[in-house]
Amino acid sequence: MNLNDYLECLRTCPDIMIDGESALSKHFGVWDNYDIMLNARIGQVVEEFCVLTDFSLKETKGCFWFDYAPKVLCARISPNRVTAQDLWKRYPVIITLHPRYFGEERTRQEYPITDQHRNIAEVIHMIGRYVLCDKIPALFRGSYLTMPEDILEGKKVVVYDPVNT
Repeated sequence: MNLNDYLECLRTCPDIMIDGESALSKHFGVWDNYDIMLNARIGQVVEEFCVLTDFSLKETKGCFWFDYAPKVLCARISPNRVTAQDLWKRYPVIITLHPRYFGEERTRQEYPITDQHRNIAEVIHMIGRYVLCDKIPALFRGSYLTMPEDILEGKKVVVYDPVNT
């Protein structure tokens, strides 16, 4: 699936549960620890996040943590440390998206899984638009269950390569 189609599917996917998981998770890999790998400089990506008014830098211990104010979500930007060497050479920056409920008053019960996944999908969409606009090669890995071998074989991922698009 190409990136434009993937982003449109995320936008229009209903917020329903199917067999115990959200439709966004079941069909598009949206889950806690959603990874987006970029062929970019980490400083460039961090600068872009700092410019976005809805993101605020929270911490910088070996990586950059941003809170996304309109939604209960945080993003971690760090050097890619995926075990498959080809992947981190090709995509040296990784953005990992997380629901932000740990250590806060809101519990998992107060923050339904469909809401968590919708919030993550909205940020994936925002980052996807940034990738398309700036023509940054990217790999939208989805669930942490996607193994590096699957990625290298082109399974269960969305790859954006502006040179071959």
